[in-house]
Amino acid sequence: MIRVLIVDDHPLAVAGLRMLLGSAAGIEIIGATDSAAAALTAYAAMKPDVVVSDYYLPIRNGLFVVEQLIRLDPDCKILVVSSVETAEIPAQLLRAGALGYVIKAADASVLIRAVRKVAKGERYIDDSLAGATLFEPSELGKISGRLLQVLTLLAEGFSNAEIAVRLRIDEVTVRRHKSRLLAKLGVEKESELIAMARAAGFGKDVY
Repeated sequence: MIRVLIVDDHPLAVAGLRMLLGSAAGIEIIGATDSAAAALTAYAAMKPDVVVSDYYLPIRNGLFVVEQLIRLDPDCKILVVSSVETAEIPAQLLRAGALGYVIKAADASVLIRAVRKVAKGERYIDDSLAGATLFEPSELGKISGRLLQVLTLLAEGFSNAEIAVRLRIDEVTVRRHKSRLLAKLGVEKESELIAMARAAGFGKDVY
């Protein structure tokens, strides 16, 4: 029996995953959480065979979940199921340690197959991303750490002051990070930076 933990903050999405996966032979849903922090606690307590996580989560996103779960347990098997259909974010998730990525619009059979593959320690990538160079990141895909956090929050529409509060840094540091992002990505305006990030799937505007 494959024991699955769901990480998603949308009740309807959780209900759908419970129904689809719970009805499949050999798969059992042992719990569901709605945040990154709760996911880490639940994983430590339940030790599921597979974690099925969304990318868009409150406060901390799916990349943080993947990074922290892998740090907690290098053998953790994670399948990300999200609405992002561009290659940048899936590439980051896979490089961070996720074993699979499936788009939310995929058929139930695809999701079930992905869970079974990941449970065996095998990689599964949605067919729609099969042609993407997921392991050869573009300049945007190379952004990581604090710069990635700032970029994500900018794409979600937060101001400098709000980003400073969320990341517990001062506004001068936020502006410095923005300047570094502009230079790294070769754009001149913040609006261009935000548009580029949203086009790649960062920010909740892509729902």
